[in-house]
Amino acid sequence: MKKLFLCLLLFDFVYSLETETLSKVTTTAQKEPQKEVEFANKTSISADDIEKHQATNLRDIFSQDPSINVGGGNPTAQKIYVRGLEDRLFNVSVDGATQGGNVFHHQGNVNIDPMMIKSVDVQKGSANASAGPGALAGAITVSTKDASDLLKPGQKVGAQIGLGGFSNAGYRLKGSVYGSINDYIDVLAYVNQTNISYYRDGHDEKVIGSGSDQNNLLLKVNGNLSENQKYFISFNRIYDKTTAPFATNLSSRELSLFDHYNDTKNLSIGYELAHQKGFHPNIKTNFYYSTRGLMLKSLSALDSALDSEVADRNIDLENFGGNLLLSHSFGKNMDNTFEYGLNYQGMYVSDKDISKQAIAMGDRGEESSNIFGGFLQAKFYLLPSLIWGVGSRYDMYYYQDKNSQSHLTQGFSPSTTLSYNPIDTLNLRLSYAYTTRGAEPGDATLLQEGNVRIAKNLKAENSQNVEFDLDYMGDYFSFRGAVYYKNIGNFINSYAPDPVIPDGGLRSNMSDKIDVYGYEGGIGFDYKGFTSYFSLAQSFPMVKNHLLQDTYELGAVYGRVYNIRLGYNFDSIHLSLGWLTSITEGIKYNGWDIYNNELGEVNKKGYVIDNLYINWDPLGKDRLHLGLSILNLTNKFYIDQTSPFKNEADDKLSSSNIGAAMPNPGIDVRFEVGYQF
Repeated sequence: MKKLFLCLLLFDFVYSLETETLSKVTTTAQKEPQKEVEFANKTSISADDIEKHQATNLRDIFSQDPSINVGGGNPTAQKIYVRGLEDRLFNVSVDGATQGGNVFHHQGNVNIDPMMIKSVDVQKGSANASAGPGALAGAITVSTKDASDLLKPGQKVGAQIGLGGFSNAGYRLKGSVYGSINDYIDVLAYVNQTNISYYRDGHDEKVIGSGSDQNNLLLKVNGNLSENQKYFISFNRIYDKTTAPFATNLSSRELSLFDHYNDTKNLSIGYELAHQKGFHPNIKTNFYYSTRGLMLKSLSALDSALDSEVADRNIDLENFGGNLLLSHSFGKNMDNTFEYGLNYQGMYVSDKDISKQAIAMGDRGEESSNIFGGFLQAKFYLLPSLIWGVGSRYDMYYYQDKNSQSHLTQGFSPSTTLSYNPIDTLNLRLSYAYTTRGAEPGDATLLQEGNVRIAKNLKAENSQNVEFDLDYMGDYFSFRGAVYYKNIGNFINSYAPDPVIPDGGLRSNMSDKIDVYGYEGGIGFDYKGFTSYFSLAQSFPMVKNHLLQDTYELGAVYGRVYNIRLGYNFDSIHLSLGWLTSITEGIKYNGWDIYNNELGEVNKKGYVIDNLYINWDPLGKDRLHLGLSILNLTNKFYIDQTSPFKNEADDKLSSSNIGAAMPNPGIDVRFEVGYQF
């Protein structure tokens, strides 16, 4: 277990501008929680949203936002794509614990139990300087529940139990116990078992490798040391076992199967000091240690022995560090802010099953990195309706690769934004951000491949994001829109061909820039118990003026997405109905292959998916709950367009190398009963 290091940071801004401006919107939107989800460059998802949709995986969590796609079928394989860019390009954290690294390019990078979640915030395009290092495309921040979120007014001890069944051969058992001691300490213990033996696709065929057996745990302690001092201790574990092909997000490529064991643990300890008056600093700090273990065990020892690439793995990925941030309020109304802080993040990754052949070719079977960084940012009211935000962070990365080479990369990440409120219900925002991310450990499964080398003296990656956002929130109508341009330079390509070693790979910087153009928007109307929202989004990741072929650790191209959401609340009988239609247009184009440096025709089929959600509390709020969800109501066969189009990144486009991605589930009926004591 690696030593916990102190570091430093975590407050809000340059886009905390967003928080300042959008807090007005949030207040207005209380009658329609889903409206809180969709601001042009920020998506916020609440526990209530997640629970109403009986979410069991990442796809369910993000289904309401057309700019966020989740590729892959089962939970192990799922990857998040925000505006077409993979979550690997985001700073991802759970209760302040960074989720850095990549254990396997055929598996997802984010493991979380939806029922643990209190909130998810996604900053798109770029992130606050205070969000931490490495946020090339933004930040995804997950907060877990506290006991105070579940205790009823005046209640000291409580409990919840839940039982759910799924038509796709699955069930969920969950329970939690929580309480408050003398109003100074509250404690929460939560457990969940979700077992899906398999699911069927829209052709009513069992999907190979679609099962998932999860056993999850959350322990949380929150306490008050005084009126203005508080702390928390958070530990969660996600343990997932599935039997699937070696490449988990492919369902028909290999006949041989592997047992996949994914074990994710996060420990975070935090402290906060809040001053109510004067220029005294507010202080927030946390220390964390997180691990992810991936064990792959072939069910056919012969098959594993014959192929050094498709072989057993025993990978250990560790993140550890700390954040410190300080903030001051100043000005006539104390509404200007000045924030600064420090970060430290360490990462260590190893493959304990490294072969003797790989060692003989110069592989150590392990990699490590250390990041030291800090930031400054400020927000000024130039006029009562005009806010200017400016900030920057500086980070230094030290990376020791598997070939015993050292890489020292560093750089600044400045950003600025101007926000204008001509009226209380309308916000216009123009922003620019330049972000630097240094070299770090890459795909952990490559640690065992001796024919894959790391280029000497890797350069830092960088990105620029320019964006214009418009948000309007009236009493009945709402509207939002965004247009943006992003580019990424010096992208570190983990799967580039080696010009020297035949059939070898060379992890190296790309000379070509990646350009991303895109837009998103939405319009809503709500009146009394009725709510409606129509939204759409599309992005265009390009290289050399051509759309990309799908690229691991980078992004995927998808057709335009439309979401239609309808809902009605019958308050008198505590019944709510919800409907979601998601329309993804097909897309056909000549895409650029960054591995083989050639064009090839890509054809992704479109699909229309309808979901129905019914929630009823017959005894009133916070007592007995009954939930029914019918997903993919018309039983459409489809493969998410952000799932792999090709079997392997460096494959050439041919009929034998495409179309093997895991199909999404067909119709999925879920029924759940819960009771709160």
